[in-house]
Amino acid sequence: MGLMGCSLGMAFKKYTSDLKIFGDDLKQKNLKFSLKNNIIDQKLTENKVKEMDIIFIAVPVKNTLQVITNIYKYLNSDTIISDLGSTKQYLLNEINNSFPDIKFIGGHPMAGKETSGPQTAEADLFYNKSYILIEQNNKLAAEITILKKLLEKIGANVYFLSAKTHDTLVAKTSHLPQIMASSLILEFIKSEDENSQLSKVIGTGFLDTTRIAASNPDIWVDILITNRENIAQEIASIIDTLNQVKNGLNSEDEELIFDFLKRSKNKRLSIAKEKEKDNENGN
Repeated sequence: MGLMGCSLGMAFKKYTSDLKIFGDDLKQKNLKFSLKNNIIDQKLTENKVKEMDIIFIAVPVKNTLQVITNIYKYLNSDTIISDLGSTKQYLLNEINNSFPDIKFIGGHPMAGKETSGPQTAEADLFYNKSYILIEQNNKLAAEITILKKLLEKIGANVYFLSAKTHDTLVAKTSHLPQIMASSLILEFIKSEDENSQLSKVIGTGFLDTTRIAASNPDIWVDILITNRENIAQEIASIIDTLNQVKNGLNSEDEELIFDFLKRSKNKRLSIAKEKEKDNENGN
């Protein structure tokens, strides 16, 4: 019952009227907050697990396995289980090996904030945002349809990817940006030791670029480790790009620098237009 779990509960409360929502959290303050603010109807106890139609597990990637281990003996064989984690292949492999009989559908909402905890949750966190569900070669087709329709009720735009494709793509669009933002902050720390006035020249560009560096490291360690091969490739690629720019600076190659800036500007504007169009069309 942190940011993601509570946002999901709030979304169901706002956009559906026929659901009874249960929840649990190891942190009692999170559970109490969720009950007090009507984000959930009841605490999810062991004897209630078997009554659940769908269970969403909103914890760090590796912790998902522990949650499934804890509730496995109480599960109803018809219960659909999904997660909200940012990597999929690792988890799918582990679940197929250890819990091949459960109806697990990997999920990843392309939404979030750099903050954490139930106090920062939002009912519209998923509205008009991409929500990835993992294809399973016609396995659990009926369950996937149920889950898709439910997520569409809260305004999410549901797309299907294989676990491998998902992890390859989010390494580029989510995981590398997190590393870059954190790297910029560490560069700031190194420079700050030499010049105490550095903070006086921080502008909105630096703040916007490094916003996600404030994200919860407990969550991100699991994400980066479980997608390490794809991320390592992206780091190698960005190092190559930076080296090209560095060489262009050393040789005062204005054409190379201009092309670097122009191509990135045009693509950034194009991406923004595409996202705006998607939002207008509800895609």
